Amino acid sequence: MLKKSMSLCLLLSGMMLFACSSNVSSGTSAGSSIPSSSNSSANAPTIQYQFTGRYTDSTLSSLGFDYYVILNLLSDGSVEGSGYNCLSMDTSPAASNNGFYEEWFIGSWEEGKDEEDQDCVLLHTEYGDDATNLMDGGTPLTGSFDYNLYFESDNSCSFVLDIPVFSGRTTEVTSNGDILYENYDEFIVANGWEYAEPENSLVQFVDETNHFKLYVLGDNTTILTNGTLDPANNEYRYKQAKTGTWKLEEGSLIFTFDEADYTAVISGTSATLSYRYVMFGQYGTDLTLICNDISALLE
Repeated sequence: MLKKSMSLCLLLSGMMLFACSSNVSSGTSAGSSIPSSSNSSANAPTIQYQFTGRYTDSTLSSLGFDYYVILNLLSDGSVEGSGYNCLSMDTSPAASNNGFYEEWFIGSWEEGKDEEDQDCVLLHTEYGDDATNLMDGGTPLTGSFDYNLYFESDNSCSFVLDIPVFSGRTTEVTSNGDILYENYDEFIVANGWEYAEPENSLVQFVDETNHFKLYVLGDNTTILTNGTLDPANNEYRYKQAKTGTWKLEEGSLIFTFDEADYTAVISGTSATLSYRYVMFGQYGTDLTLICNDISALLE
């Protein structure tokens, strides 16, 4: 059941009294959905509560890891929890998606009371078969956690969940009382990676062979992005790879990356930049970045 995401490579009861809030957008009503796939049978248990969240940081994202989390509490008292690495750049169905980890969690839940006789949901989770440490070759992760969940009057609730990312980390997950995703395929598509292009871009240099784009910005900085093919639609999804600067000096268009200068060859209003992009200090790609109209830079 294990799936590999990239080629690179409890809270206790008293702590949750003030944790319940939500800013997640609305979906279908709780209890109306089936949990696992778009082909689940009509007799499958329904989702009573659905929590979602996201976990990454600048270090993880630079290595290609950015996780969305979904935790379903089902009508039969069971729990299903999954993770999706959107930087896998794969939005294909869950059954074949290399960035999706279906059995991140298993567990159980019930409505009950805490030690102070307050109503709450008693949640127990355990890491599942897809919980592995990708940093050391996929060693299985183990963990068992208990939580008391306290819901607001509008059925919203947030709490800090232990997730099996590498050595085990935590992130806030939230429910607004609705079911946002009826199946895992919807969850993946809704959270597929999208690069927000810079608004102050003057021109773009493109390497169509290696699928790189260089955005030349109005503040004399640059952003180099590289594309990864999404097998779901055979389109490239782009992610920032490197930043730099540029200047026009005595008619020469000069780009600087890692304190090294590279001069573009100008022909009329077009320009070509040759640059060797090196990732992690060892994997190099020779780029030929072309812009057909650099008028905005010459001005």
